[in-house]
Amino acid sequence: MTPSKKSSHPVWRHHNFITVGPVDDYLYSMLPKREDVLAEMEQYATEHNIPIVGPAVARILEQLALMINAHTVFELGSAIGYSTIWWAQAVGENGRVIYTDGDAKNAERA
Repeated sequence: MTPSKKSSHPVWRHHNFITVGPVDDYLYSMLPKREDVLAEMEQYATEHNIPIVGPAVARILEQLALMINAHTVFELGSAIGYSTIWWAQAVGENGRVIYTDGDAKNAERA
């Protein structure tokens, strides 16, 4: 058995999981630039192999919350808080997001 080749894509990218490479590349190229803190979290997650949803899935979650006019979100297991930021953007200043994670180090990092 030969060792698997390390992907050049971040772990959150799920390259070739649902779409083939070129389609996946195109979809990610169409995403608008993210805030610096989100880009930093993506980099940290990649470097430390921490599972996060990534920007494509996060945008879908944000849109779903906006569509139902959510004011409260309970997130069970959010690692470093990447998706928590997206939920917070969706519920707005008067909304509430409850972050949880079973790992104290993740919670501290979040």
